[in-house]
Amino acid sequence: RLCRVEEWVRACGSRFPYGETYQAGRCQTGADAVVAAGARPGCRSRFGVHDLSGNVSEWVEDGVVMGGDARQSEGLVSCRASSDQGRALTGFRCCADPAWD
Repeated sequence: RLCRVEEWVRACGSRFPYGETYQAGRCQTGADAVVAAGARPGCRSRFGVHDLSGNVSEWVEDGVVMGGDARQSEGLVSCRASSDQGRALTGFRCCADPAWD
């Protein structure tokens, strides 16, 4: 299923996957193209989730796209940034409910 905004923000853990302050070059931001998922090791949250900021923005269940894309920078690529419109660099990510057995 698509992730929810709440799950996205929690998986990120802070304003950006790596902390509260934007650091150019950590994620695929301010660029002309996307890279393979996980290609930027510095763009990983403390929970081990890659690319929550930049690269491609991603649709979530709540009907918005999160995280910004490669062409955007700073404020538009925080883990809390959202838009109700997809762009050329928009995809999606799936979440799973944990098995408690």
